[in-house]
Amino acid sequence: IFQLEKGLLDSSTQLENLNLAKNVLKFLKSYNLKNLICLKSLNLSLNQITKIDEDTFSNNFNLENLQLQFNK
Repeated sequence: IFQLEKGLLDSSTQLENLNLAKNVLKFLKSYNLKNLICLKSLNLSLNQITKIDEDTFSNNFNLENLQLQFNK
C-alpha cells in the first residue's frame, strides 16, 4: 500500500486492531483514521512514513498501542 485513500476506512467504525506494517506508506493525513473511534491497536511499522498530520489521532480515544518502528 502506497497511501490510504480518503474514505477508505470511513465505514470501519468498529475496527479495534489495524495492521498496516510492511507497506510503503509515506504519510498519514488527519482524515485517514478519523472514523476509527474503537481503534485500540495500530501497527505502522516498517513503512516509509516521514509525516503524520498533527490531528491524525484526535478521534482515536481508545488507542492504546501505536507501533511506528522502522520508518524514516
